[in-house]
Amino acid sequence: SIEISAPPEVDLAPIAPICSGTEFEVSVTYANRDLVESVMWDIGDLDSRTGFDPGVISYPAGVTGRKTIMVTASNQCGVAVDSQFVDILEPLVASARLDTMFGCLPNFVLQVTNESTGSEQNYRWTVTRDGAEIFTSEEKDPSFTFIELGAYQIELEVYNDVCSGAFWRDSIEISAPPEVDLAPIAPICSGTEFEV
Repeated sequence: SIEISAPPEVDLAPIAPICSGTEFEVSVTYANRDLVESVMWDIGDLDSRTGFDPGVISYPAGVTGRKTIMVTASNQCGVAVDSQFVDILEPLVASARLDTMFGCLPNFVLQVTNESTGSEQNYRWTVTRDGAEIFTSEEKDPSFTFIELGAYQIELEVYNDVCSGAFWRDSIEISAPPEVDLAPIAPICSGTEFEV
């Protein structure tokens, strides 16, 4: 008798981006699993594994960039190879700097410098006074013009679709120059006391 087999077939599904330090798993399909005799995995820049499923994959925190995951299925008839990449994003850290903590009317313009770090940053700025929203912005380095007195709270949220969002908060006090009005003084006779 003779046994007729066929080369293995393997399909590795695309892998969604992850945030650094996050565990993930892959989805793999073997069209003729019963014919597969051995499976080898190359977990890019991490390790090698065997078996139909590589299990949970976890790069150390701090590792970022694009890594390639490769699977090789083989039998006596041939070898099948498939690979996908995974993008490991840098975690988000929100940070910013106000050019001053105090300003004076009229029309004080506050410049903000965004010093946030992390991959694929999106920004949401909110300026409030007494709990009420005054300004919003999605610019990286916005400026805000204040036309009323008060203490204002400034919040920055940095976010993307993969990593946990991060927040930064600070405040600024807006005041105004003093105003003084001296009323006209009536004529007096020499030697007479008077008040203004």
